[in-house]
Amino acid sequence: MKKNIFNMPKAVTIMGRSSSITNSFYNGIVPIIEPSDEEIRNALKTLEQTEENVTCVYCGDPKTEWDHLYPLIVNKRHTGYITEIANLVPACGKCNQSKGNSYWKEWIISDAEKSPKTRMVKDLDKRIKIIEKYDLSFPKHRIDIEALVGEDIWQKYQESYEKIILEMQKAQAIMDNIKSIIKEQNKTCSTEKKSRVSSFDSEDFQDSSADNNLDDLLNRVGKSIFVIYFDLFYKQLSNSEIIEEIKKENNFTEKSYASRVTKGLKIIRSNLGNAALERIIKSNKIDENIRMKAIELKEKYYKNK
Repeated sequence: MKKNIFNMPKAVTIMGRSSSITNSFYNGIVPIIEPSDEEIRNALKTLEQTEENVTCVYCGDPKTEWDHLYPLIVNKRHTGYITEIANLVPACGKCNQSKGNSYWKEWIISDAEKSPKTRMVKDLDKRIKIIEKYDLSFPKHRIDIEALVGEDIWQKYQESYEKIILEMQKAQAIMDNIKSIIKEQNKTCSTEKKSRVSSFDSEDFQDSSADNNLDDLLNRVGKSIFVIYFDLFYKQLSNSEIIEEIKKENNFTEKSYASRVTKGLKIIRSNLGNAALERIIKSNKIDENIRMKAIELKEKYYKNK
């Protein structure tokens, strides 16, 4: 099978970025204590690793990042843990993403997607014992941020977060509406385009009964109006856009505009566009500019007919 080398970019949403906002609000206030080189060496030694070969403590793959052994935030609440070497272990992207905000001991033997258990890491029991040893060897700081800053400040911080999320939800609703309108417009344009192509393809198979009504239809539309309509129709303007263009040159009632456009469409859909242009070109009572425009349109769209 041929490998698919082209992947369409995934559609983005406003609420799809809400987790980044949440992370910024809550993880962003957690203190960070930079470790010394000696502390890093001691941590790796306890994990039975060397500076030359640092791997994921959970599965053994090459290390790509440092993971919080105990999560900083759970359900938008600070757990008390902070970012420090005692709460950090080398990890790979797969394990870090799979673990998320779970506690390591529960996650590592869980059926979570891409967990070490589901990936059948062979020496899992040994890894668990090493992490347990590391966990006990390094005391961890825990603080109560809410109590530390005071209820008033914390409440204001919470409210500011909720306001941002609410505005994102409102914007998401508007986005969904805009996408829905665009989708419907694309459907309309596609349908009209197919219809217009098929009308050209089947021009030779005119309905004779419709041909008999052509003069009546042309009179109802107006020969000059039909030429304008025909040109705009094949430029793929919508009916409402066509009406607005016709209004610039004529003075009819709203009902008359709609009626004339509808009958112009009927002529084209009945495969009588070519015949209508021929009659307009041969007409004695037609403005010369309109006649020339009709000749131009006939040559452009019905050159071989």
